[in-house]
Amino acid sequence: MNRFFTLNVVMYSKTTMTNKVEKILDTTRISALLITVSYVAFSCTIAQERTDQKEELPLPPFDTTLFLTLEQEAAFDALNEIQIQGTQLYSTFSGIHHECFPPDTSFVISQAELLIVIEDLLIQNYPNIPPKEQSKLANQAVLAQEEYLVIQCNGSWILPEVLNQRDIIIER
Repeated sequence: MNRFFTLNVVMYSKTTMTNKVEKILDTTRISALLITVSYVAFSCTIAQERTDQKEELPLPPFDTTLFLTLEQEAAFDALNEIQIQGTQLYSTFSGIHHECFPPDTSFVISQAELLIVIEDLLIQNYPNIPPKEQSKLANQAVLAQEEYLVIQCNGSWILPEVLNQRDIIIER
């Protein structure tokens, strides 16, 4: 009889302990779930506030250099086409550091002078472009500006900040 009583007490104790452990685990799970839901909700609120703040930022001042005339767009299109067709002329971001500084020399040339240079470049280095197309591309490519600053270094020409948008490099 004593054993039966002891066995019942032990079983009761185990059952009671198991129930308490399960209640603690349930409470822990609920707490973890609440914390997770709160964290997600809080994170979404912060993200939305940041998005709302970005929308309220003032616009930068209006910059007319972003808008090109039709001639300027045609010039950039022609320069892009020449760049795609060969390796002697290419563009970089405006004002980028080029390895040839200090330059050998620098000078200013007109559209007409640049036209002669580009025509010669196309004839000498772009045989895959038909002559009529070469002439058309050269005539359009020089229309971006009236004059161009040329920085000469090791035989290469750098035309910096063409329309404040790109540097043009001509490998000669």
